[in-house]
Amino acid sequence: MHHFVEYDPVLAIAPVLLDGEQLLPGLQDLPDEIWFGKPLPSADQRVAGSRPPERGRTYTLLADGATNTVINQFVSFLRSDGVSKLTAQHYLYDLRKFERWLAIFGKNLIEASTDDTRDYRSLCLEGDITYRLSRSAWSRSEVALFRFYDWAVHEAGIITIAPRCKFRRKGALREQTVRMVSLEDYILFRNVGLLGLTSNTVEDDRSGSHTPLRDAAYNEFGITTGLRQQERTSLLLCELPLVDGFAFGGRKFTMLDVPETITKFQKHRRVPLPKRVLTEFVEPYLREERSLLVERWRRSGGALQPDNILGWLDENGRVVIAASPQSPKLPALLTIDERRRLVLLPDKNSPLAAASPAALWLNQRGNPMAPEAWASVFRRTCKRLKQRFGIQLHITDHMLRHSFAVHWLSRLIKIQLEADSEAWSLVSRNTTSQIYKKVVGDPLRQIQLWLGHASSLTTQKYLTYVDEAIEHIERGTELFDAVLGQVPAN
Repeated sequence: MHHFVEYDPVLAIAPVLLDGEQLLPGLQDLPDEIWFGKPLPSADQRVAGSRPPERGRTYTLLADGATNTVINQFVSFLRSDGVSKLTAQHYLYDLRKFERWLAIFGKNLIEASTDDTRDYRSLCLEGDITYRLSRSAWSRSEVALFRFYDWAVHEAGIITIAPRCKFRRKGALREQTVRMVSLEDYILFRNVGLLGLTSNTVEDDRSGSHTPLRDAAYNEFGITTGLRQQERTSLLLCELPLVDGFAFGGRKFTMLDVPETITKFQKHRRVPLPKRVLTEFVEPYLREERSLLVERWRRSGGALQPDNILGWLDENGRVVIAASPQSPKLPALLTIDERRRLVLLPDKNSPLAAASPAALWLNQRGNPMAPEAWASVFRRTCKRLKQRFGIQLHITDHMLRHSFAVHWLSRLIKIQLEADSEAWSLVSRNTTSQIYKKVVGDPLRQIQLWLGHASSLTTQKYLTYVDEAIEHIERGTELFDAVLGQVPAN
């Protein structure tokens, strides 16, 4: 069996350049004498045969310093498909480990068989305890392998049959665990951890964050819209609806357009956005924090950065690029990279000193937030809650997305049942399958659209059915706001 071969995963990791940045571990982290069992190449040798990294492109280096073409093509595809930089980094790590293990047997990624992936799985889950992976860590590796071979067959066409990557014990069912946060814990996390409010709603001046309003607005945006981290981070300020505009039409919510260029599967969708989120969280952030961050960005010469894309909005809301004013573009057509680099003037006659970043979320320097930067916000807040208040919470960005789905499930099914006397009669007759199909199980389409899932099988873990009727969404927004609205107005 392959997995009895001695294998050191530490030496399986080549240096990785992701979006022009060298990630760890790199050359300096490996023993001086050994790098993949070969003498350490000189700096000249490492450069030979490889190109300098380009903006928005990802490269891995082989032992001779050349770039790994197949993996680079795959990761470039991932990034163009809306996969975050952090996720692409994890996939690179997992693929390079598997590739190094295959090399022991004289194979590469393209030559791998189902026997190889099965043996590698056995090594990772049942091999030497020093190198054994947890089930959750293996799940990530499994997804990386699955996506790579799915791409190799259906996108790149470099192989005809993909090796099997997902296995389970005979008779075992794949776990569908949903890690979410209760609304009570989320409110504690938001009010005390992010906003620094004590139980008597007095602001705590040692909140530990320079941008509490930004962090709270970002989290509130996540739990009420279900947007992925990359999608929220890539939004432009000009894409938000005006609170006093026609978008709300007297309702408590509007449907926010999520451009296909920033979604995971390159598909446009619309999600409900409560008016309360804008008035109580986003607008205070824009007024009190983002305006100061923009001024800091201007003073530091942010408008003079060579990578900027300078432009302005025309009367139709299209982005006019100064370098090519004859071809205005809708903001929805801008890529993630273009969004990060876009700098807007108030109008075409405004001086450069009046420019500001187009991105909605800005970091301490006034530059657009990177998706992976939010992880430190969650870690810092959870740590502070534990150390200062003895509150033990573990909340991550993606848990907000799960919470969105599960809480809409409980509220909208309740609304559906209350509105449907026939449904109640079905319950009283204990016809479980009928009520399930009517209220819960058939179809899952609405929540699937809101979450942007490619397959309804992914959405089924929430057991969610949502009626598309406007009055149901309105009532759901009222119930959601009633619980989440437990914070003093700014």
